[in-house]
Amino acid sequence: MDNALGIPDLLAILRDAPVNTENMSQSILSRLYRYLMDIPSGSDNVLHWFCARAMPDTVEAATFLIRMFAYETVEEWRGKFQSCMSSCAACVQGLERAKVTSRAT
Repeated sequence: MDNALGIPDLLAILRDAPVNTENMSQSILSRLYRYLMDIPSGSDNVLHWFCARAMPDTVEAATFLIRMFAYETVEEWRGKFQSCMSSCAACVQGLERAKVTSRAT
């Protein structure tokens, strides 16, 4: 995939033509990872990845990156994920919805 694509376009392609981790380039995974890691906390000083307070691209990137649980070298992601899950009940609910919907993508 073209590195010039924006995050919304990249997410749309991945949604419309799902790929598994083995068939995905490291650069795509890295771009989505970096995008998600750069999401700031909300005005409530809480990180939101899966609820209505998050931008749609953030929810989609976070859903796509649930696969990060399979990797050991993603401490930054794990820390931010834990912060998100321990601070926002709506994000916990959103994660559960994301687990179901991500099975198709």
